[in-house]
Amino acid sequence: LVIYDDKNRQRSDSFRTMYHEGFHQYIFYRCGEISPHSWYNEGSGDFYSGYQYGKNKKFVLKTFDWRVQLVKDMLRESKPGLPAYVPFKKMVRYTQPEYYAPGSVGNNYAQGWAMIYFMRTAPGKCRCWNPAWNTILPTYLEVLATTGDLDQAVDRAFAGADWDALQACWEEYMD
Repeated sequence: LVIYDDKNRQRSDSFRTMYHEGFHQYIFYRCGEISPHSWYNEGSGDFYSGYQYGKNKKFVLKTFDWRVQLVKDMLRESKPGLPAYVPFKKMVRYTQPEYYAPGSVGNNYAQGWAMIYFMRTAPGKCRCWNPAWNTILPTYLEVLATTGDLDQAVDRAFAGADWDALQACWEEYMD
């Protein structure tokens, strides 16, 4: 893994990039040399980019400031029945070319981060959180690692999930 270390300007950006790219290296081998869906892969990379090494010599999770405002803008620009983001049910099955499509890649990265951030930090903090959602991310990773099947990982992780409730809770939490 090679990254640019900007010692003179924003060294924290170099560390954010390192955390993000390091996650990709880890998850690829953890899943049996297969990359997860981009919402999980890029979203998790950005999630770990939000960690900051504090004065107490411990890593502390913060929101990833490269993504927060864009997510808030997408939520603000949404209209009933016409969201300014990709519905969860569709996003979790996006192929890599769909995720990286010109004109939407920035929004997709922000949404991927926000989805992972929500699922990792909302339990116990968000009144609309459904405890049944606690198993989504671990199930997704476990099924992907044991089967190598992206579709099966989504099917099993989100089995029985109320997509509308999950998305509405995410909107409330991220707003």
